[in-house]
Amino acid sequence: MKKRFGFTLAEVLITLGIIGVVAAMTIPTLVQNINSTKWTSQYKKAFSTLTNAAEMAVAQYDMTFNLYTDACSAAQARTDNMESPTAANRRKSICAFVNGSLANVRYIGTGAQAYTAANGLIGTAPTFGTGAGQMGAPNTAHVYALPDGAWIAVPAAGANMSTCTVQSGTDPARLANCHGFIDVNGAAAPNQPVMCNNANVVATDSGLNAAALCNNFRPSDVKDVFPIVFHDGTVSPSSTAARFVLTRSK
Repeated sequence: MKKRFGFTLAEVLITLGIIGVVAAMTIPTLVQNINSTKWTSQYKKAFSTLTNAAEMAVAQYDMTFNLYTDACSAAQARTDNMESPTAANRRKSICAFVNGSLANVRYIGTGAQAYTAANGLIGTAPTFGTGAGQMGAPNTAHVYALPDGAWIAVPAAGANMSTCTVQSGTDPARLANCHGFIDVNGAAAPNQPVMCNNANVVATDSGLNAAALCNNFRPSDVKDVFPIVFHDGTVSPSSTAARFVLTRSK
């Protein structure tokens, strides 16, 4: 009797079938975990870049966000700067802050322009809703690209930001004309705001505890868009989910 040293066709097909089933079950989760880690890291990096720039603007120009009373048009969004050493001649706009305090930043356009194929890009603009503490006009926000590919959006049409200061006991997420967002991978999908427990919890509810709301947080809740609010001399996350992701250890 001859000894058999190989596998039969049926055995090979069964093995491949088992491998395929296991792969189908595990690969999507693995990809989501990788994306979650990557997007979280990019968010924290971009957020740190913005907060450092805000601190620099305060130190160099004595300018906090509530002092940006000049609006900026689409044309000014490309050129506004705080280069004048005299306060009287200095442009006081959120666009001047971006151009003057962020190195190698590039203006993309308004939100409506940035996420359209007409601009050579592919994607759908993120949707935040119109409730309190939400950015209701992302299509008219000015969008800039950082050198690492992340996009930052500043208040719609470079709005007058005189109200962007937090009084005692006030949640900064509820300020008007002060909202923007970080899109860590630009026009690329999914272009969705970060969530908590798979719910689109965008507005910060001051009556809810972030840890309690996000107690079942999972990698699939991390998306590529993180809402922020510019106020006083700093930048803060403007949603419960964005706050939770910024402060969680992993």
